[in-house]
Formats: sequence, structure tokens, C-alpha cells
Amino acid sequence: GDREFLHQLRADGVLKNLEGHRINLRSGAIGVPCSDGDQMYDTFIYHANICRAQRQGPPRLHWPSLNGGILLMAPDSPLSTNLPDGDVLLRHILAGSTMKQIRTIFAPVHFPCAAAYGHKLSAREVMRLAFAAKIRLRFAALRHQREEGVHEPDVQVRVDPHVDWGNGKKRSYFIERQTWEAWDAAH
Repeated sequence: GDREFLHQLRADGVLKNLEGHRINLRSGAIGVPCSDGDQMYDTFIYHANICRAQRQGPPRLHWPSLNGGILLMAPDSPLSTNLPDGDVLLRHILAGSTMKQIRTIFAPVHFPCAAAYGHKLSAREVMRLAFAAKIRLRFAALRHQREEGVHEPDVQVRVDPHVDWGNGKKRSYFIERQTWEAWDAAH
């Protein structure tokens, strides 16, 4: 099942502890979470605390969200079939980046995700969609910045899985695209 898959990713060093000092949130961040009310609070608080530790004043998190989050933006995602949700979400992320001058975007995909499971997607398929969406989002953000006249376009897009292990144990993680792709290809 999905929990065994996630435990395997942890055991193989693919799913890593999220270390706040490795994320640049000094100017804030745009989060693209699924709007799941059972998971969003924990994810928000975790990232807010990282942001608070890096900047003066309150955390600066811009959170456009829809059911499924970044999964809506993956090409051919079953979550957005025949709906413009992924394009709408992308438009709001890019606008927020411009309005707020924020260059860090994170996508806290979470497990379990009712939106994904409603489409019978496994945790592995969710990870594949998340990284496909990450690529689309990164290129769209860089193109948008160039169109807005940003001299040196730059954006960091992260996939930060959030796992509800059960019994009140929840945790945010980090996963690198290259590490994921190598593991996925080998397994």
C-alpha cells in the first residue's frame, strides 16, 4: 500500500527530513497545497515557522489552493480532466509571485489525499504527477518573470511531501527530483 511505499522511500533516503535552513523563505513563499482542511494547517504551521525564523515580522506565505493542489497542473492529470483548474491555479501562482516579489514556490503534496484517491491514484502516481507539475510550474514561472522584465529570472519550485502517518503523527519532508527519478526508474 501507500504507507509501505512511503516507508520504503524513507528507508532508501529518497524522502528526507525537511530542514528549514535549506529553504530560502526570507522574502516569503508561495505555497500550492491541496485545500484539504485536515492536512493544510499542519503544513502551513510548519512552513510558517521556517519563514518566521528567517525574516523579521510575521511569516509571509501566499497560499492559492484548490483540491489536489499542484496535481491539477500536471499534464494529463486525471484531477483536472476537461477543467481549467490547473490553468487557473497556475495563473494565481504567477500573479502572486509578481505582486509579492516571491521566488520560492513549494508544493506540499500530502498523503493521504482524498482528491488523488478519488481518482484511484497511488502515492507513487501522485509523486510522478507532482514532479511533472513542478516542471511545468518552473518553466511557466521563468517565462512569466522574463515577460515581466525581471533581469535575472529565478525561481525555486519544491515538492515537499507531507505525510499523515496516523495516530496524530504528521511530518513534512523534502524530495529531490533527480533522486526521485533515479529511484522511480530503478523500482
